[in-house]
Amino acid sequence: MTKRTLVWFRRDLRLHDHLALAKALEQGPVAAIFTVSDDMRKREASCWWLHHSLFSLQKALHEQGVTLLLSDENPTSVLPKLVKTYLINQVVWNDSYTTDERKEEVALKKVLEEAGISYEACYGDVLFPQHELTKDNGDPYSIFTPFYKRSQKETVKRPVALQEDWQSIQVDALKSLDELKLLPERDWYKKFEAYWTPGEQAGIEQFKQFADDDIADYKKMRDFPDADGTSRISPYLTWGNLSVRAVYYAASRREHAEPYLRQLVWREFARRQLMQHPTLETKPLRTEFNEFPWRDSQSDFDKWKRGETGYPLVDAGMKQLWETGWMHNRVRMVAASFLTKHLLLPWQWGADWFKETLVDYDEANNAMGWQWVAGTGIDSAPYFRIFNPETQLEKFDSNGEYVHEFTKDQDVAPIVDHKEARARALAAYERIKK
Repeated sequence: MTKRTLVWFRRDLRLHDHLALAKALEQGPVAAIFTVSDDMRKREASCWWLHHSLFSLQKALHEQGVTLLLSDENPTSVLPKLVKTYLINQVVWNDSYTTDERKEEVALKKVLEEAGISYEACYGDVLFPQHELTKDNGDPYSIFTPFYKRSQKETVKRPVALQEDWQSIQVDALKSLDELKLLPERDWYKKFEAYWTPGEQAGIEQFKQFADDDIADYKKMRDFPDADGTSRISPYLTWGNLSVRAVYYAASRREHAEPYLRQLVWREFARRQLMQHPTLETKPLRTEFNEFPWRDSQSDFDKWKRGETGYPLVDAGMKQLWETGWMHNRVRMVAASFLTKHLLLPWQWGADWFKETLVDYDEANNAMGWQWVAGTGIDSAPYFRIFNPETQLEKFDSNGEYVHEFTKDQDVAPIVDHKEARARALAAYERIKK
């Protein structure tokens, strides 16, 4: 039986390996919509990426005869109206796993059920459905290594293909992309254009280059910020320009890819943690840290944000973030450790700054990453593990190429002495240690 289907795009702004779209096309004509929430607008760098990803997706769908409707109206309101207006039989989507977007989906399901409208939610940007990869008793894992070992006993499903013949439902446009006003008011984001091209096709090309040239050396080169040793596909994964399943499936067929595949499973683990702990980005999982004596120094925080701490590797990382909307992962850890341990400033401050400035901002990864470095999470580095930013510089940027690229040899006196800061951090930890 032919069905008219409305596809609600979420964090899946692509055509390849799109479960919801594939199911819709198999059953008949389709219409498509993306809804913007107030929460999305809070992430300035990410909104820049979203704007251009939507432009790319609109073009790709248009070539197939489908109009991507855009709206900033609540989905519980706009989707039922579209169902009624265009005589749609069902709504389908791929699940999202951010806290606010999950709430949106729960609210929409309730409205659709009350209205007698059929719907189907497919599993979204994860390697395995949510109910899989649990302990034998059904409980979720809280430690990564056992989770990773469990994941290796399963097979990531082959990416789905879309049929060639499409049928579309003719619809009237709601809002234009410009009318959504996703681009931040201040134009600092325009620098990103020199470093990034958002969208599905650019993401595919970026991953292909990495898989062809660099994946075999990933383990050896990934920690060196002056080398092009990482995939740089994280922003493409954030908004689903790339399917994480397609990436994993393709990477697993390359030699020496296990270290890279492990990072994709770490991303999966972060999503499970966020689903289990919706306040992961704001509250420590280790409750003793609720009593931690964090400092309250806006001036030190501003120096950290501007890359003016006097520690070259930290400063280069913060300037790279402001310049490109991205920071090398090794440097992220050093910069985060410096904020939380050298400066004793709350990890939530850093998480919020990354939320605003990262083009690859991802709630689950951001939250778990900050809690890992700060030592406040379940499966975290211990608090007394304090990165020495000078030693890290000698080890991972000994020639100073990365530092020079982003700091241009700036001369700033250290705002804190490493030995004194380390002693202060350990003394603070002693006050809450149980």
